[in-house]
Amino acid sequence: MNVILIVSDTFRYDHLGCYGNEWIRTPNLDSFAEKAIVFDRAYTASFPTVPHRHDLYTGRYTFVYSEWAPLPRNELVLAQILRQSGCVTQLIVDTPHILKDGYNYDRGFDGWLWIRGQEGDRYMTSPREVKLPCNPSKLRYGARTVTQYLRNVSLRQRESDYFVAQTMTAAIKWLELNYDQHEKFFLHVDTFDPHEPWDPPRWYVDMYDPEYEGEEVTYPVYGPCDYLSEEELNHCRALYAGEVTLVDRWIGMLLEKIEDLGLLEDTAIIF
Repeated sequence: MNVILIVSDTFRYDHLGCYGNEWIRTPNLDSFAEKAIVFDRAYTASFPTVPHRHDLYTGRYTFVYSEWAPLPRNELVLAQILRQSGCVTQLIVDTPHILKDGYNYDRGFDGWLWIRGQEGDRYMTSPREVKLPCNPSKLRYGARTVTQYLRNVSLRQRESDYFVAQTMTAAIKWLELNYDQHEKFFLHVDTFDPHEPWDPPRWYVDMYDPEYEGEEVTYPVYGPCDYLSEEELNHCRALYAGEVTLVDRWIGMLLEKIEDLGLLEDTAIIF
């Protein structure tokens, strides 16, 4: 049996129709849920990006002994176990934190592809001057992370250039080349969206807040939000909802390709 594991960082379960949400559009994941086993009492052991991947890769409650840190060399991880069982293992990821600075979360994968540029990834060095979406006092880390991010996305022109789109497209291409080449495979697809900065294409935001004309607080300061007006706070919710719908659309394309390739009968798909 093949295994396809899809991770979407910072995705609130209550923003899916299959978990009762009535105002955010997630038709593809809702349709997938109708045919799948849905866990309604599953709780993450570790919340932040890297500790959560540590839990996921090792199958242990690592929050009691591991912080935001590289994967220890003595840890046996899921990809190694599956490779030892005969799976060809592939990682396709745009989440920078698990690969940068020697964090080693590519361990056990026969191949891996990192889609560069998410969040504060030190990727692009130009343009030096970028236009911030709002007053920097409203942004987490001031202007530092968002400035780097805006450099990273400065060449973006169409929806297919967004990170989740690039990541799911890369997964689709890998499947097209590999679906019938191996006895079994493990494909792990990891996207940082809908994590901040929240900047989906305009039409996704307009689904949820079409009349807004104020600043775009794409990466708000964590904690109390009394520095935001009610309109800005509602717009932050719309930005996040737009990211969720964007993620749903491109995961839907990956799910459609899995079906087109005839993989549903012998593949475990986990989201």
